[in-house]
Amino acid sequence: MVKLFKKGILLFTNDLRAFDNKVLDQAIKSCESLLVLSIVDEQQFVLNSFDVRRMGHIRRRFYYQTLQDLQIELAGVHLNLNVLIGNPIQLLSKIIPEYDIEALFISRAIDPSARELLRGLERTIQLAQNAEMRGTLAHLKIFECMNYSLFDQSQFDFELKDLPDNVYDFIQYVEAIAVKPPFYNHFKSVPTNAFLGPEYEQYRLRLDFEPAKEISLFSSSDRQLHHSFIGGSTFGLQQLQFYLQEKFQERQFFGARILGFDSSDLLMTPWLANGSISLRTLWYALLEYEDSHGQSGLITRLLQSLLRYEHCQWIALKYGAGLYELKRDTDAHTRTFYAERFVAWRNGCTPYPLVNACMNQLNETGFLTNIAKRVLASCLVDQFQVSWKYGAAYFQMQFVDYDPGTTWGGWLELARVLPTYKRSSVDFDSIARLHDPDGSYIRRWRGEETVMPVDNHDMVGWPLG
Repeated sequence: MVKLFKKGILLFTNDLRAFDNKVLDQAIKSCESLLVLSIVDEQQFVLNSFDVRRMGHIRRRFYYQTLQDLQIELAGVHLNLNVLIGNPIQLLSKIIPEYDIEALFISRAIDPSARELLRGLERTIQLAQNAEMRGTLAHLKIFECMNYSLFDQSQFDFELKDLPDNVYDFIQYVEAIAVKPPFYNHFKSVPTNAFLGPEYEQYRLRLDFEPAKEISLFSSSDRQLHHSFIGGSTFGLQQLQFYLQEKFQERQFFGARILGFDSSDLLMTPWLANGSISLRTLWYALLEYEDSHGQSGLITRLLQSLLRYEHCQWIALKYGAGLYELKRDTDAHTRTFYAERFVAWRNGCTPYPLVNACMNQLNETGFLTNIAKRVLASCLVDQFQVSWKYGAAYFQMQFVDYDPGTTWGGWLELARVLPTYKRSSVDFDSIARLHDPDGSYIRRWRGEETVMPVDNHDMVGWPLG
C-alpha cells in the first residue's frame, strides 16, 4: 500500500485510546514513518485569573496513569508514544522542521484552550508561508477529525450555530439518528517509529506511576470493597464490565444514595472525559447488554445520560471560548466576586452542612454526582452571589472527570445561564431530607464539623461589625 507521507506526527490530546480511534487509523495508513506524541501543557498547573489551576492533583494523577496505559497499549502494536511536557506550540514548531514532518494528525478538540493549540500552530505555519521559508513547517498538512462524540456533524441537517441550546430539543432531534458502531483499529501495517533526539530529553515526562493510593468508590457496606478510579482504557473497560456484570445484577446502579458514589448516572465519566473510552464504545456496550438481558429502564436512563453528555460536547463546540463568557443578563451578580465567600465555599466551610459535605467529597475524591453539583452551584450563585465562572473554574481544577462541555456547559444549566434552563434554586434542607434522611452522607463527609458563618468582611476586605 502506497503511503501519502514519508513522515507524520500523530498528536494524542483527549483521545487517549487505541480502540475506536479514527485519527490513529488515518495516521497509520498515511505515513511511512510516524512520530507519536502527547504534549502535556505545563500552563495547566499554573494559577489563573480565577486563582485556581486548570488541572488539580487528582486529575493530574489520573491523566498520567492514562498516558502510561496508552504507552503500554501502543507498545503492544510496535508504536512508541513520546510524552513531553512544556509549551505545545513551541515544541511542535521546533520538532516539525527538525524532523521533516509533512503531516499532523489530531482529533478535533472540544476544549477551547486545546483548540487554541491548533490555531496557534496554524498561525505559525502562516508566518512561515508569508516569509517564504523553506522546509516542512510552511507546507505542513493538518488532518483533523471528530473523534470524541456519538454523532458526526454531517449527520445533522443544521449548522453548528443553530444547535439547540435546550438539551431536550437536542435529544428529541438525535433520537432519530443512528449512532455509528465503534471503529476497530487494525494494525496490520504499522509505520516505522520516528524517535526524538537527546535534545528533547529535558521535556520528556517519565511515567512510572504505581497506583498505590487509589480512590475507593464504594463504602465498606458494599460487597465490592475495592474499586478505584485508575486512568487508562484497561481500567476503564474493567469498570464497564463491573457495572454490566455486578451492579446491574444487584439492581443497585441507581440506588437511593444519590449523594454518594453508587447512585451516579454515569460513573464512566472519568474515562470518557480524557477519551480513554469512547462514547460509542459505551453506547454499544449498553445496547448489547439490553439485547442479551431484555429491555431495561436502567439502560434507557443510561442512554439518555449519554445523550445529555453528547449535548454538552456540542454546546462547547458551538460557543467555543465564548462558553466562558456567557452570563445571566437579568442577574446583578453575574460579574461579582466575594473573596471570603468563594474561599469558604471551596474549603467546605459554609453555614450549610450539606454544602460542606459535598465540597469535602469533591476535594478528596475529585468526583460528585449531579445532585451534589447542583447543591454546590446553588450555594455559590444563589446564596453567595458569586459569578458562576469561579465555580466552573474550580470544578475544572478538581474534577477527575473534567471536560469543558459537561463542566462549563453544565454550569450554564446549574446556574441557569441560558434562557432555556428554568431550574429554581436548591433547598438544601429538602435535599438532605429526601436523599440523606439518616444524615449518613453528611457524617461521612464531615459536613457539620466545618459549619462556619460567612461575611465577616465586606467585599473589599474591611471587617464588619
